[in-house]
Amino acid sequence: MRLLVYTNTSADDKGIRQRLQRENVAIVTDETVCDAALICLDGQEDMFETLSNVCRRSTYPVIALGYQEPANDYEEVRCLEMGADDYVRAGTSVAVLILRLQRMLRLYAGVSGAFHYWRGFLDLEDRQDYEWQGETLGLTGKEYYLFRLLLQNKEQMVLSEKMMEEIWQRKDGTEKDVLNTMIRKLRKKLTGIPFRIENCYGRGYALKYDGSNCNV
Repeated sequence: MRLLVYTNTSADDKGIRQRLQRENVAIVTDETVCDAALICLDGQEDMFETLSNVCRRSTYPVIALGYQEPANDYEEVRCLEMGADDYVRAGTSVAVLILRLQRMLRLYAGVSGAFHYWRGFLDLEDRQDYEWQGETLGLTGKEYYLFRLLLQNKEQMVLSEKMMEEIWQRKDGTEKDVLNTMIRKLRKKLTGIPFRIENCYGRGYALKYDGSNCNV
């Protein structure tokens, strides 16, 4: 996801940019390449004016992030009346904020229903593929299920035997060469993405975050 973030430079934005980047959201400054915009309110009138201006010219989702805690109904009502697609209350976790953004992107694309998102990867279950920052990985059927198994374990090792049993329904290890070949193919498809598939002492594999390969 490429996100345009508006904050008042004279105010504390509570590190929102850094927290979003840690979740592999690409922060951009050019609205011609952004997927969505986030307006961070600061209790001042100028950010409401910014919200109004962005809503008038945008062709992408615009979400307002509240300023006051506890929740302020005035802020929410005013933002929605100005044309914001959604309002997220102050204090909302970054994980929930990203899910709200992803949901709005899907609605703009005419897609509804359940979806799964983790650290930048969007599960396109109906197409048996994953998306990273708007680009699909181009997975085959078994590659999709293998990658989903690695994602679901969130950087923890998955035993080779478990992979073979779940993907190929084999317990005797006869598909181990096929597994190794598929892992190599998945690694190529992750080129340029800050995650790597790590071999865990020959016992299994884990999907690990690799900040050195981060281009966001």
